[in-house]
Amino acid sequence: MKVEDAAAVWQKAIGIMRGFPQESDTLDVLRESVRLNLTTYDCEYVLLARRRSLKLVTADKKVLAAADDIAVGIEDFADGK
Repeated sequence: MKVEDAAAVWQKAIGIMRGFPQESDTLDVLRESVRLNLTTYDCEYVLLARRRSLKLVTADKKVLAAADDIAVGIEDFADGK
């Protein structure tokens, strides 16, 4: 992909994401990390998916087990689950 094309795609993605909160409250992330026994990095995604009522597609078995309310495996997602 040419740099110009990549830049255009990037700008389009930024435009789509405007209006969505991009940061989680760090204290909420920390609390969820302790509660679920996951890294704060993983909990950023867990909280973001919950906030947006989305599934979190992952191959991480620990995330799948800890956040089974929103986490779904890649194969299951591909099968429409």
